Amino acid sequence: MYKSKKIFPDTWRIIDEFDEALYLIEKKDHAYLIDTGMDHDSLSDYVKTLIDKPVTVLLTHGHIDHIGRCGEFEHVRMDIKDHDIYMKHKAMAEGQQFIIKDTLPEPLSENLESIFAVALPGHTPGSTLFVDIDNKAVYTGDAIGSGCGVWMQIEGALTIEEYRNGIHHALEELTTLGSDDTWHFYGGHANQEYQSKVSSHNPLCLALLKDMETLCTKLLSDEAELIETEVKSDSVPYYASYGKAEILTTKERIHSTKE
Repeated sequence: MYKSKKIFPDTWRIIDEFDEALYLIEKKDHAYLIDTGMDHDSLSDYVKTLIDKPVTVLLTHGHIDHIGRCGEFEHVRMDIKDHDIYMKHKAMAEGQQFIIKDTLPEPLSENLESIFAVALPGHTPGSTLFVDIDNKAVYTGDAIGSGCGVWMQIEGALTIEEYRNGIHHALEELTTLGSDDTWHFYGGHANQEYQSKVSSHNPLCLALLKDMETLCTKLLSDEAELIETEVKSDSVPYYASYGKAEILTTKERIHSTKE
């Protein structure tokens, strides 16, 4: 069961039964759907109740809760660096809530009207931000979390140094595109901005992304406090924060590039 509301005159935020946040952006002759969640009901049928235009799916990354209904759509695009993760998560998908394409998604294209893809590897190698210039909006998937921290302790996540480098380059690209503190940032999960440990309400924003870069630097220099958590993982995960940024990671990912 889906519910939706307009966040801009041409954009709907769609929430599925598992609180995954999807975004449908209508342009002149086409529409773009950012992520597909994993609801038991048909997503393509629901989208048709909102718009009557061809739809291209843009996947922020290859995790099962973001690709779950992508098989309902003809055109699906994703960063090719997440192809392995996509196939692993497709193999895990069992149940009516999953309709995932057998074929790999098409590579990201530069021809997306006023939507730009900005790479931010870390949570996965191919994690991508989608920037809608018209509405000054950035759709982040899980690349910086959804308001209560990014998961870097999971299988397939990159090292903290690689993540910091990815954030640095993403910030440069966002600056080139004109992003500033007035822009809107939207994550891949609903209501997680109310589950933050740093404040009662911690919505995504440009300042949080900048704080995340600083937090990574502090982790690499052993300046950040690490708090052991009980989150299930292959290795003991630790929580750290700085400003608005929060992260779950492992000591192996922090020190993997150190001699």
